[in-house]
Formats: sequence, C-alpha cells, structure tokens
Amino acid sequence: LIKISNSVKNDIKLKIEAVFLPYKASMWDSLESVWKAADEYFKGEMASVVFHTFCRIRQKGEMRLFKSYREGCGDGMQSRDFIYVKDICRVIRFMIEHPHINGLFNLGTGKARTFYDLAAAVFSAMGMEPNIKYVEMPAELRDKYQYYTRADMKKLYAAGCGEACYSLEDGIRDYVQGYLLRGCEVY
Repeated sequence: LIKISNSVKNDIKLKIEAVFLPYKASMWDSLESVWKAADEYFKGEMASVVFHTFCRIRQKGEMRLFKSYREGCGDGMQSRDFIYVKDICRVIRFMIEHPHINGLFNLGTGKARTFYDLAAAVFSAMGMEPNIKYVEMPAELRDKYQYYTRADMKKLYAAGCGEACYSLEDGIRDYVQGYLLRGCEVY
C-alpha cells in the first residue's frame, strides 16, 4: 500500500488549475462560507434538491415550495441553474484531458429553471401527478433570497467544453429511476 501511495505521489505528474464556481459561490465570500451557511440552515441535512424532493414526495405524497415575495414572480417560479452531477463529472474529465486549459469557470447548464419545474419533473419520474403546496418563506430569508440564478457558460464553451448538458427532466429521470427508485444508497 505504501508503494502504491508513493507511486501516486511521485510518478503521476498531472496538474490541473481550474476552479468551477457554482452559482451560490458568486453570492458569498468563499466556498467555506457557503458550506458553513448551508450547514447552519439545513442543520447537517445536506443533499441534492432532487433527493430532498424525492424523499418528501415518497413520505408525504406532496412537495412544498416557498411562496414568492417578489412582484412578477409567482409561487414556485424562483429559478436556479440546476446541473446534474454527471455533467459536472463530464466537465472535470474534459479538464483532465485538456491540462493546458486553466482558470476560473462558471459551471451550470446556462439555463435557469424553476423550482416548480424541478418538483414536477421528480413527480413525473416517480410516475405521479404533481401535488405541490406553497408555504411561507422563513422571514429571515425573505430579504436575502435569490429569485434567479444562471451560470454564464461562455468562457467554458470558448475553452472547447461545449457538449450539451442533461435537460432538467432527463437528468432527474436518470437519477430518480436509475438510482433512487432502485434503492441505491445516496451519499
């Protein structure tokens, strides 16, 4: 084991200098503050939004989304640039295969989709009709809440990584039907 460890440390000469910024990172001072804030808010229950939605639907037969407190944005119409982990892995593989590319890159799909879209896609992947309820947003979040985020993908595309990402519906269907409904462990 020590031989293998030393070989990995000494024989593999791969240096990647790329940083990917998920949409939340641009709103905070550092990734560390993102994790601290998220851990505090979710009290150690960090998991994907799709996983939380799946569990809620499976347990309660419904999904709850925040009401909107912004004029012109309906309940459940708050938007994010949701990206499937398989697309993140594809981009990381691209960077490994192209070590001459380096820098800071946004990473997303380049498309904003609503929380309603996400919840409806999870219901669909589970073979169910949407049953969505709207709940009050915690008062401490109302003035800070981001209603719209979308990654600007131009720099990553210009670097040659332009392969299309999974659509929200296709990624959710793959994750829910390929893993969650089969009882696979999710970490």
